[in-house]
Amino acid sequence: MFSSKGSNKLAIYKNIGKYYTLLETHNPITSILMPTLTSFEPFTFEGKTYGAYQVYGGGGIPGNAAGEIYLKDIFSDSLHIRINEYNGDVAVDPEYLIGNNKVWIYYYGKPVGIGFYNLH
Repeated sequence: MFSSKGSNKLAIYKNIGKYYTLLETHNPITSILMPTLTSFEPFTFEGKTYGAYQVYGGGGIPGNAAGEIYLKDIFSDSLHIRINEYNGDVAVDPEYLIGNNKVWIYYYGKPVGIGFYNLH
């Protein structure tokens, strides 16, 4: 996975031989202006590959700017969903835990500029 402030897109590359080849690009379904995508966490579940990633306001710093967490199916389907409701809070550092027939996606969140982080 690759993203940049300039592209505001999620780009998925696959290692083919000695080189990486671009397979897919996606725009996040966000209302955040100038979004930056980061913290991509890929995992495989029931034969499919997914990735959880965060989107935050461009020009900000992860953990100090409003953000959202997304889940994307990679290499096959069109699954691309927002995990949390955007309410102007910080949402950072998506991780996953694979269990029997379930995957839990968790992240840290808090109101911008105040309070402690909560695990969601």
